Amino acid sequence: MNLNRIPKLGPEIRELHFIPPAPNPQIQPIVPNNPPIQQNVQPIPGPQLVEQADEMAEFTVVPQPFYGKSTEDPGNWLRHFENYCTYKGLTDVQKRNFFRVLMAGSAADWLENAHIDDNNATFNNYKTLLETRYKVPEIMRFKWARELFSQPQRTDENVDDYVIQMQKLGKIVGINEEMLNYAILNGLKHHIENFVTQRAPRTIDELMAAARIAELTIPAP
Repeated sequence: MNLNRIPKLGPEIRELHFIPPAPNPQIQPIVPNNPPIQQNVQPIPGPQLVEQADEMAEFTVVPQPFYGKSTEDPGNWLRHFENYCTYKGLTDVQKRNFFRVLMAGSAADWLENAHIDDNNATFNNYKTLLETRYKVPEIMRFKWARELFSQPQRTDENVDDYVIQMQKLGKIVGINEEMLNYAILNGLKHHIENFVTQRAPRTIDELMAAARIAELTIPAP
């Protein structure tokens, strides 16, 4: 091969440079359309929010005023009142003052006219007065005793709720555990009653344990 025959590049070719193409106005640049990533950061509640939450929780457990109506249960009210006072660590004087504040309506009128020596009185004196004044009349005891032995378990009522309701009635009526056991057994749903009867429970706890098993394992007819 004769290298002398290869034409040499002229200066006009050696001096060529790369010229980029002119931009096309019809072509738009590609821009990512992804939205910015937002971090789900929950704000830390400040002291004021925490305090408000504590106040709301406190409000739900504070005993309600007692009006002395026939629809109110003084025994349940006193139990809740004493539990709350124990929870707050109230002294006997504070309990008496709080008790007087919660008396409302006819109950407030009754307490105002009650003969109490505050210098020597204790909270137990107030408690005894309330129980004596608002104790369940005997005629109501007979009524509830009749309901106790004729109140069946509802279709939508579970065993625990039914037994607790029957225990409340039994406490008001004043029957012993053996009679209450018979009353509860008599009112249970039929398929639960058959199972519990075979277990022959002697106490309320044994009855509830057997009834719970039946409720969870035996389908209702």
